[in-house]
Amino acid sequence: MSKNEKLLLMTSALYFMSGTMSGVFVNVYLYAFTGSLVEMTIYAMVRFGFFPLGYLIGGYLGKRTRLATSLTIGLVFIISTLAFLLLFNRLFSTYYYLIHLIGMAFGIGEGMYWFSVNNLSLAVSEKKTRAQFITTMGITNSISIVLAPSIAALIVSFSKTDTQGYLLIFQLVILLHTVTAYISSKINVSASKDKYTLRDKFDLTKDAQWRYMMISHFLFGIRDSITLVVMGLILYSALGSQGSLYSTLLILFSILGIIGSTIVRKVQRRDNRLALYTYGAYALFTAAMILVLMPNIYGALIYGILNSLSAPFFINPFSIIVMNAMQDYTEKGSVYGHMIVKEVLLNAGRLLGMGFILLAYVLLPENIYLICAVFASSIFAPILVIYAGRYHHQRDQIRQV
Repeated sequence: MSKNEKLLLMTSALYFMSGTMSGVFVNVYLYAFTGSLVEMTIYAMVRFGFFPLGYLIGGYLGKRTRLATSLTIGLVFIISTLAFLLLFNRLFSTYYYLIHLIGMAFGIGEGMYWFSVNNLSLAVSEKKTRAQFITTMGITNSISIVLAPSIAALIVSFSKTDTQGYLLIFQLVILLHTVTAYISSKINVSASKDKYTLRDKFDLTKDAQWRYMMISHFLFGIRDSITLVVMGLILYSALGSQGSLYSTLLILFSILGIIGSTIVRKVQRRDNRLALYTYGAYALFTAAMILVLMPNIYGALIYGILNSLSAPFFINPFSIIVMNAMQDYTEKGSVYGHMIVKEVLLNAGRLLGMGFILLAYVLLPENIYLICAVFASSIFAPILVIYAGRYHHQRDQIRQV
């Protein structure tokens, strides 16, 4: 494994550790002020709506500097936002609109980070060994996700109140992001200086593979919306809003995630990738419906176990399929335009999925709106793998001819 691959693995692992702590507890912390899933959905829509802007800025910086520069600046953006959240937390109970500014800043910073990481993953890995690199990254990230709630649980349990514990977590996250920013600055990969275009990438009629990529990201985004917005909060509520219990169970679920990633790493091959993908999709759909229909400790345990074990079966094949396709475009020139437009479609799907939540809240009775919203979004995991199966079947038939 090269030096750049090791640095990228370290950067990703540290980001996932700090990101898990901040992502989960920022949502819970802001939810404590708003008390509304609808407000948190709007916050998430603002956050992910600004992801493409972060990608645009990342593309602009990447063309003129190094890819790691955009990553580092994105982390600085995130650090500054967390610092604002830490210093001015009392304002949120009075000025709710500030959470939308927080979402905007997080969206831009995270967009810049992921633009760099996605391009660096392509640049430092090779097509033949990419599956191993991705699964290794999945395992190291899962280890970080185990450590994150373990540390968070200790902090919350030794704090006088959950809120005080969350504030201490934010301080630790700022420190971890600072270390991550320093390590990321050492990744030495030259950025592509080639020109790239955006408008033509929205034309899905000329390139079947690109059309498959874009539709897949749109469908993935719709399904991803419930994970990003409501599932963590439903899980938190199902556990009686107990921060220490929530953190403890996240540790268990993260360990199961490592087991799932290890299984995928050992059994995944090119000829069974689609089968694993399909299993993961249906298992994730089932897990989400169990939790929303059984919002109690039993539903939380079933959801956490099934979701943690099956997520790698869905996400790892999706990531490998995407990266291998992007590699084809890398060989033809800069992929910055492809990356940016791909992110637009992904977040358009996320926004549509979040829109389902708002629409269900407005149109349906309170006792069923969340069930319908979760179903409407999570069903797109099976829809995605059905679409993928048809595409790959048609492609294989064409190649045989």
